[in-house]
Amino acid sequence: QGITQHYPRPGWVEHDPEEIWKTQEKTAHLAMHQAGVHTEDIEAIKRLANDWRSGWLAGDAEALVSLYADEPVLMPQGQPAVFGKDAIRALYGPVLKEYAFDSQSKLMDVEASGDWGYFWCTYILTATPRGSGDTITVAGKSVYVVKRERGTWRIARLMDNSDQEPASGQ
Repeated sequence: QGITQHYPRPGWVEHDPEEIWKTQEKTAHLAMHQAGVHTEDIEAIKRLANDWRSGWLAGDAEALVSLYADEPVLMPQGQPAVFGKDAIRALYGPVLKEYAFDSQSKLMDVEASGDWGYFWCTYILTATPRGSGDTITVAGKSVYVVKRERGTWRIARLMDNSDQEPASGQ
C-alpha cells in the first residue's frame, strides 16, 4: 500500500510516520488474514499455553487433560510415547501428587494456520517432593502442536526435550 510523499524542497522527500505505521499495520493484518492466520487464534493459543502451565503448577491433572485434543500424543523425554487422555492422566497423576512444581518459562513462538498451529517454550522446572527427598531442577524445551476442535484450541501433540546431557551409557 502506498504512502503520501511530501516534497518540502527539491531533492527532499518526507513521510508521515503515523501514516507509515497505519499502512504497515493494515498490510500485516491483511497478509495474516490471507494466510489463514488470525490474531484471535494466536491469542487463544497463548491462553492455552498459560492454562497448561497454570494446571501443571497447581498440580491439577484433570485441568491438564482437559486441554488435550480428542486423540493426543505425548512424547516425554526419554520415555515411550503416550497415546490418549487416559494414558496422559495416568502419567501425570502420580507425578503431580508426588511433587510440587515451580517453573520459569518463556514462550518463544506461536503460529497458526487454519485449524492447526504450534507453540514452543523454554523452561526451568523445579520439582520439590511433597514428602522427603531431593529437589530436582531441569531445564528444557517443549513443542506443542495444537488443533482447533469444535471451535477450541487443544493440544494434539506435546514433545519435551531436556537440556541436560544424558547419563553415560544412554
